[in-house]
Amino acid sequence: MRKNIFMIIILFLSISLIAKAQDYIITSKGDSISGKVKIEKIGTEKRIYVTANDKKKSNYTILQFRKAVIKGETFVPFKRGETFDIVKVIQEGYLSLYAFQLETQNTYDGLYLAKRDGESLEVPNLQFKKHVSRLVSDCPFVKERIESNEFKRHELSKIIELYNSCVQERTNTYYKQTPVSSTPLSNINSWNELKLKIEQSDLKDKENLLEMLEEIKAKKAKNEKLPKFLLDSFNNGIAQNEEIKKMFEHLVQ
Repeated sequence: MRKNIFMIIILFLSISLIAKAQDYIITSKGDSISGKVKIEKIGTEKRIYVTANDKKKSNYTILQFRKAVIKGETFVPFKRGETFDIVKVIQEGYLSLYAFQLETQNTYDGLYLAKRDGESLEVPNLQFKKHVSRLVSDCPFVKERIESNEFKRHELSKIIELYNSCVQERTNTYYKQTPVSSTPLSNINSWNELKLKIEQSDLKDKENLLEMLEEIKAKKAKNEKLPKFLLDSFNNGIAQNEEIKKMFEHLVQ
């Protein structure tokens, strides 16, 4: 009897682990699809290919998904310089570390640092100290520790942890010292008018545009710098409607 109970427990745990380890994708519309997920490059374009658990097949461009988890590793769309790419998430925070495929390679050996305010840097082999210390210069004690050779290239994880802790502490201090202010009603109405214009327009992929609009609105309310990738994606989506373009330009100026 005990043996049977033990076998049932082992079977249950095995099924749970398999379920947790299953690949999945989150689309730009917020849908989650589980199944077999892979990244393939056709010509110069990368796509996410999914064979769902019900055997239904689908594929997504870089702008049509938010996140893909493959064999426990997370991949996201990312604009690296002038290149739209699918990168692997190594470490997340205000400053994040991503890995990307170098030209003609299948492995993710290239490294890229990116801040949430849009500032970014391909991690160099040469002059590492100079370029990375400049990226984190808004936290002087982190910059100084890199310049003093305390941290080197293979210790990027420690640099990121230290820098993100610095940013978090600075943010907490700011909110303690700054009184909370409400968003002016006229500004709220302007964002709502823009949302309504998009809903009533004949623009393609309106759901995705509305999601990006909400993200832009939230970042503006917090006075955060808008990532170039986000702005480019939204502006491309509204490019055919001059009235919506002007309304948006007025709100983000």
